[in-house]
Amino acid sequence: MLCGAFGIVAVACGSDDSNLSNAPEGAGDQRILVSENASVSDCGGFHATERDLGGYCDAERLIWSYDEAQRVLSLANTRVLLNCCGDRTFDVYLDQVTGKYEAIVEDEPDCSSGYCARCSCMCIFDISTEVSGVDSRSIDLVVRRNVPDWTGLQELWDGSLDLGLGAGEVVLSDVPSDECMFSVH
Repeated sequence: MLCGAFGIVAVACGSDDSNLSNAPEGAGDQRILVSENASVSDCGGFHATERDLGGYCDAERLIWSYDEAQRVLSLANTRVLLNCCGDRTFDVYLDQVTGKYEAIVEDEPDCSSGYCARCSCMCIFDISTEVSGVDSRSIDLVVRRNVPDWTGLQELWDGSLDLGLGAGEVVLSDVPSDECMFSVH
């Protein structure tokens, strides 16, 4: 069934959303949601008017910081190129069996008006979240993005964060974004 079009890209929708799950095959109920305080910027990023565009537009990054006293890990996925119209989330799960964290940026078509659609434009977003109760000095983390109607579930990075450093960043994509220069004011 076609959900609709509004002078923009129409997205096929149906009642079976099993292919939209962001859970890896076989994950079952061993994963628990551990993130809170997620935030998504407007088109252009959180600090669009204050930023040096040169470095920002050069790469998509995962920027992290760890507050050892509060046991809070803050994560920000910056310069994320997504369709301008969508419902975005940034959730972190903990696999209770392996102890590995999984950060997933999800971008679903906007279906708020009764039909599902995308715009004919791309925007740059920053997306952040926090994980409380982190006791380790190092964590294993996989970063994924799920855009079910476009690219599906993609693994962007898999590695370890040394929280003893207090802060750091990981380059998720070193492909410069032309759209970035137009999305950032």
